[in-house]
Amino acid sequence: MKKEKILNRISELKNIEFAKQSLLKNAEELFAGTLSIATVVYGRNSTQVAYLIDMRNKVANSKYDENSKYSVLFQSTLGYITNLEKEINDEMILSLEIKISGELFSDFIYMAKESMETGHKDVAVVLASASLEDSLKKLAEYKNINVEGKEMSDIVNILKSNEVLSGPQLKVIQSFVKIRNKAFHAEWNKIDTPEVKSLIAFLDEFIIKNFSQ
Repeated sequence: MKKEKILNRISELKNIEFAKQSLLKNAEELFAGTLSIATVVYGRNSTQVAYLIDMRNKVANSKYDENSKYSVLFQSTLGYITNLEKEINDEMILSLEIKISGELFSDFIYMAKESMETGHKDVAVVLASASLEDSLKKLAEYKNINVEGKEMSDIVNILKSNEVLSGPQLKVIQSFVKIRNKAFHAEWNKIDTPEVKSLIAFLDEFIIKNFSQ
């Protein structure tokens, strides 16, 4: 879910009325919506989602009467989602997502290096090519550029037109598009070992530069 959609949904949830005649329904709607957003943003197994669920359980098991319980749940959930909105606007969530993506791409690069060292060039180029394509898609996503369903060459051109890629870096990536296409068409005899090593070395720098905030 894109940042804009998340913020729009948060705005909708924050506009739910604190009305006594519909407090139960509204409190549950606010909580359920907030839980959905928190799961998307933080992850199902995150401490933030666990905190939200634990908060609801404590309210449900408290000694307050039913109206008071839903009043507390409503206000507590509203405070939670207001903080979540602030973290998104302050780019705290984006920075965390970028870091996690960087770690994931680094794992793929590590496996590509291992494959090269053990003489599995074809495996290495597939891993490296997939990592490059995915990292370009993620980079576009972080820049709020829509590349959904686009081929890698188109993604590169879109990033170029938006001035995300330029200069020598652009030319290098364009050359790697050709290697990627050979790999994904199983044209192994047309891919040289030095090319694969060059791709992996480039990826090391590219990931550090773009996914280590």
